[in-house]
Amino acid sequence: MNNHSTNKREARRLKWRDDLQIAFEKVDDHLNRLVDSWLIEYQTQPDWPQIKLIRNMYIPDLVLALHHVFVAAGTYLNKSNYVKCFDLANTVARPDSSAVETFVETGRLRKYVEELSAASVVMLGVAKGASVEGGGGTLAIWNVKPLSM
Repeated sequence: MNNHSTNKREARRLKWRDDLQIAFEKVDDHLNRLVDSWLIEYQTQPDWPQIKLIRNMYIPDLVLALHHVFVAAGTYLNKSNYVKCFDLANTVARPDSSAVETFVETGRLRKYVEELSAASVVMLGVAKGASVEGGGGTLAIWNVKPLSM
């Protein structure tokens, strides 16, 4: 391969990354406002049973999709975006959100905990099977075994 084609490929990769960063930044602020609005508690509404059904249908999938967006942003843009996975988890677990209940009621909590566990390992920069001390053991703290859910 010649140097010219390598430079062109690198320029395309950098442009793609810059375009992706710009798109993510535009969407990120809207995502935060969206999360804060649809993960809040609605139990005081007179039509709560219907709202609860809708929340159970959509919130687990939306949260998992958003989690994957943040993982991809951490992978392709900036490692600091992994933190957004855990900010989202904190929002889901807030007492006034009842979002975690949608995961329990739909049987999706185990999947979400597994996704968070995987993001934790990636965020720490520890390869599967490696230990913090650098040996060949496993990181038992990240072998999450959720209770029956």
